[in-house]
Amino acid sequence: MQKAFLYSVYLFCMLLVLTASGQTKQMRPIDKLYSNIQPLQHKSMPQYFIEANQSGCFYELYVNGRMVFNLFKQVGLMGHTTCINDAILKSGMQEVTVKLYPLGTV
Repeated sequence: MQKAFLYSVYLFCMLLVLTASGQTKQMRPIDKLYSNIQPLQHKSMPQYFIEANQSGCFYELYVNGRMVFNLFKQVGLMGHTTCINDAILKSGMQEVTVKLYPLGTV
């Protein structure tokens, strides 16, 4: 009984291997779409950050008009570093704006 079961499992595996290897290799449409695209080769990929220390105020940080960080918690002295790469869309000078708000209800 056990030999018959093992034989049937072995036969099933052999049929599976034979049918899988008989398939022709076709290029998927997504492969055709991306076959002509060359990856970008950058010599360097810099990371840009803003480092700020906060005490006694609430604030928001904007880069090129896009908010990258805000803090509206009443905490003691706090420092943080925020990555701003997503807000930089071109080379050159960037506009950084800091909006300060007094402690209290906002």
